[in-house]
Amino acid sequence: MPTLLPVLALQLALAALANLLVARWRTAGFAALGLSMAVPWALPPSEVGARCVATLFESVWALKVIDQARAPRPWPEAAIHLVAVVDLRRSRRVSPGPWWPGILWAGGAGAVATAAYLAISSTPSLPLQLLGAVVFAYAFADLVDRGVRSVFRLAGLEVEPVQRHPVLARTITEFWGRRWNSLVHRWLDATFFRPVARRGHARLGLLAAFAASAALHAYIALVPLGWRGAAWMGGFFLVQGALVHAERGLRVGDRPWARAWTVTLLLASSPLFTWPVLAALGIRPLPGG
Repeated sequence: MPTLLPVLALQLALAALANLLVARWRTAGFAALGLSMAVPWALPPSEVGARCVATLFESVWALKVIDQARAPRPWPEAAIHLVAVVDLRRSRRVSPGPWWPGILWAGGAGAVATAAYLAISSTPSLPLQLLGAVVFAYAFADLVDRGVRSVFRLAGLEVEPVQRHPVLARTITEFWGRRWNSLVHRWLDATFFRPVARRGHARLGLLAAFAASAALHAYIALVPLGWRGAAWMGGFFLVQGALVHAERGLRVGDRPWARAWTVTLLLASSPLFTWPVLAALGIRPLPGG
């Protein structure tokens, strides 16, 4: 049976081929990308964790290939952009060496993620598991962000943060637009929101961006968890789009209860995201599973 590393290698090879082709021959490039996105299904269905890793990597590579189709750049630069995880165009040269604040932060985030995983693995309480999965997802995202930035600092590059203290967000719009995963936000903004907003349809552009985010995350969950997992995960991001749309009409950012609104609604909708996380970790199956 195929194992994770050969599957990732094949995915990357096909994504690189797509990246090479898509600037001049879009049909061929997107065909290669489609093949790359199909490769994770070669892993055994029982290997849920491996399938999750494969689709997470594939989602990043797919964004980079679509970037190349939308705004082609010279091949060497495009190849580096494909595998760099971050956007190196937004980096600057610094003295190479360890970035101790980032290393310590990543270590702390890793400890919190580990503690959260152990906690949700040892309790039968669904509410505690769902809350623990929120902590796990938040800490894991911080671990990846600070860890990646620390590695680049060793090489003498300072790259922009992907996570910007999301817990400080006063509105759901601020959470998704400025603080959580700026890499994906910028891609959604450039690929979906701005092209539609320029035509005078800002609200439609917003909905298009969240629909694209829902589709991307549904794919990540589809391969390891099936259609139920994809529906839960995609549904979470559709709900977020509706909440952002609603809070703009309510002018939530100007209200004294803005932070309470944000925390309450994010936590209330989070099971759509965290229950698939629990299923991916092998802790609790999705309802009906």
